[in-house]
Amino acid sequence: MQPSLTAAHEHGPGAPASGAPARPPRRTVWIALLIAGVAVRLFLWWFTVGTNDVATWASHGQNVGARGLAETYRTERLYNHPPLIGLFAAWAVEASGGLTLPFARLIKLPSMLGEAVALAALWRWGGVRLAAIYALLPAPILVAAYHGNTDCLYAAFALLAALAWERRRFALAGLALAAALNVKLIPLVLLPLYVIGAPSASALLRFGATL
Repeated sequence: MQPSLTAAHEHGPGAPASGAPARPPRRTVWIALLIAGVAVRLFLWWFTVGTNDVATWASHGQNVGARGLAETYRTERLYNHPPLIGLFAAWAVEASGGLTLPFARLIKLPSMLGEAVALAALWRWGGVRLAAIYALLPAPILVAAYHGNTDCLYAAFALLAALAWERRRFALAGLALAAALNVKLIPLVLLPLYVIGAPSASALLRFGATL
């Protein structure tokens, strides 16, 4: 039996045919993909140890805890990280009781925090679709939740600095870049871009005051 013209008119031209399953709203699909990406991160963070970077950080933490930062900088050639992250590694060694998996979970926390910051920023300024696409990228999933380093945290702060700069919030941009540099020194390569791209001396001054 064919549907009446009246029924078709009531449902409108874009409505699904009677009996056809309704498609979920597009936003719901993106949110589901975002949740899936977060779930993969949480699974890897909680259940895996990661790469030999975890053992390297455990060694750094033991050295900082036993000998202090100054002596570690003087004697450990491979230790080239800012002070705060070294102190965090020393705390993680102590808090984990020297056990491998608990230490791995703790040393990955900064990168997991970075992923939360990045996802929130991307959702806030780019929408749920952009956040969901990032959530499903294999590289940040593995670096943050499996590898065992702090790269995703400084990358998140560098992202915040760029977003703040674009919105002419120059003091906030300087503060975010300073936070990135307290995790790793690599974001120093971005500093000339901010100097060159400053729209005015006042903007550069506000940026530098918080950096």
